[in-house]
Amino acid sequence: MNTKIDYTEINRSMWNLTAEINKKEGLDQLLSAIKNPEFSSFDAVEKELFARFPLNGKDVLQIGCNSGQELCSVKRADASRCVGVDISDSFIEQARVLARHAELDIEFICSDIFDLKNHCQRSFDLVYITVGVLGWMPNLPRLLALIHSWLKPNGQLFIYEQHPIPGSVDVCFAPALSRKTASHKACDEGNNWLLPRNITQ
Repeated sequence: MNTKIDYTEINRSMWNLTAEINKKEGLDQLLSAIKNPEFSSFDAVEKELFARFPLNGKDVLQIGCNSGQELCSVKRADASRCVGVDISDSFIEQARVLARHAELDIEFICSDIFDLKNHCQRSFDLVYITVGVLGWMPNLPRLLALIHSWLKPNGQLFIYEQHPIPGSVDVCFAPALSRKTASHKACDEGNNWLLPRNITQ
């Protein structure tokens, strides 16, 4: 009899191990930095986009929130309700600690994103997905349908992702294929990084 492999649990275990490495190698510095009210994890592309599409007063859901520093930056940019979801118990724990150090009111949920299908209906102005999330999703059409159900009318989906090739090439070539290089080019060419709620209709 073939045993079905639970890729979700394998994924969770891997990210919990990664969180422990993150905790040992950089969490203390991040906890110190996050206390500064001027701290932001946004790079140049995100700063430009959020200047054009302000976060003020918006309810934001981040899928794959990791250690929470990006969502802390969203909250610092005057977003209203902020909710982060991640499959890793350990990263969610770090995110909660980070938000407490930053004195920010952010809700963090440890869950498989697909288990939240009956929650958060029409709750968010913006769903926020950054680099390294989409590649772990087993069913992208289903994910987009869920996002559509979570967005308020006229809500937006922000995806900031890179092509997987840069992670598979020799490090000496990586700068030429970096996320920021590709993203700036796309932004300069006028591509819409913020997608309206009706994308799946």
